[in-house]
Amino acid sequence: MADDTSDEFPTGEPQKRGRGRPKGSKTMHSMLPWRDALRQAVMREHPETGAKYLDMIAQRCVVSALQGDMGAINEIGNRLDGRHVTLGGDPDNPITLVSRIERVIVDVAQEQGGTVEFGPNDDRTTH
Repeated sequence: MADDTSDEFPTGEPQKRGRGRPKGSKTMHSMLPWRDALRQAVMREHPETGAKYLDMIAQRCVVSALQGDMGAINEIGNRLDGRHVTLGGDPDNPITLVSRIERVIVDVAQEQGGTVEFGPNDDRTTH
């Protein structure tokens, strides 16, 4: 009997594993040219100061936030703490759990017309 962990088919041929993407297919990264162009642009250095444009943009965002720009403040908060998710409902209590655990005792004999019979080895019989 062949070992189940073998990399061969019962015929002795090597087993082809279905791992990875097919050759020639596009990755998610190659399908986002605008993002790639922006990434390259912000990583360039300013010709006079040598500072990266991304650092300059971040600095300007911080300055705007310090001047009270709520958009800049929100952007910094979202980037540092993660975007706030609103679940809806009451804004003062956004998460309202509604649950009910109920234990009900059912009179089976009454529901089945007064007779309940248990298994053949069970001496509990209700009439």
